[in-house]
Amino acid sequence: MAIPPQVAHAEPARPYFRRLRELRDAGLRRPIVVFTPAFPEEFAAAREADLTLCLSEPNHIASWTAIGGRWQLPIDTGMHRTGVLWHDAERLRLALAAGSAPDGVFTHFHSA
Repeated sequence: MAIPPQVAHAEPARPYFRRLRELRDAGLRRPIVVFTPAFPEEFAAAREADLTLCLSEPNHIASWTAIGGRWQLPIDTGMHRTGVLWHDAERLRLALAAGSAPDGVFTHFHSA
């Protein structure tokens, strides 16, 4: 797939957001889910590229969904990689109440 000439876009903090934007510019319209945690300073570039972010911080969820972003909720079942701890009901409630409903919920296995 040929990548068209560069178009001016919001400059992301990490280079892979730029590569994902290039996929959009090349015509990819299917959902792209970013499992690596994203930070608020990257939200403009992620939204412009129509990415689905994995978020668990209520303030990040609120900021992301306020600009129309889609998201998925990671649940931490004990590997301590990312997400809301499975037994932290209050934080889970806050995450779910922070913005629009997530497109999905996922977890890592509790042990590797």
